Amino acid sequence: MKLMVGTLVLSVLALSLASCAASSQACTSCAQMMGKGTGWCEGCSKGMVDGKEVKCASCYKGKTGEATWCSSCKKGYVGGQSMKCKGCFEAKKVGGTCMDCKK
Repeated sequence: MKLMVGTLVLSVLALSLASCAASSQACTSCAQMMGKGTGWCEGCSKGMVDGKEVKCASCYKGKTGEATWCSSCKKGYVGGQSMKCKGCFEAKKVGGTCMDCKK
């Protein structure tokens, strides 16, 4: 019986953490992220980089150094620098020049 109650309590705790976006209180991941100034919360689908809010997982990855193109925001990131031209993004990844805008 104690095992069933313990499992139920853990299940309820996991469910409450997973639904932190609907909560008026910040979840544990968000609280830790706010303290550090940089982090991503999968439960809330939001993050921070250097104390500034980031609303998109792809942009979070790009702003933290991963070369990535965000299709929803139409922005690319290489070395933490953003660009709006996809040709520039592709060229910068390999160290070339954009054939679209010649930058």
